[in-house]
Amino acid sequence: MNGIALKSRIKVCYKCKEYIRLFPNNLITEKEEKIFSEYHSGHPTQIVNVSEWQNIKEEYTRFRR
Repeated sequence: MNGIALKSRIKVCYKCKEYIRLFPNNLITEKEEKIFSEYHSGHPTQIVNVSEWQNIKEEYTRFRR
């Protein structure tokens, strides 16, 4: 993995089984995270490291709105 991939994180909604990738200092990521958070308001969500994500990623789909 390159340095950017290692610094990125994943925000997961456990109820809907959806996720978004979060990149540091990225305006597009900030906008997507806001939309994700509004859409999944009240749902159990968590931000996880990429290394933690590798174990569960097959169960989730990428958030697209």
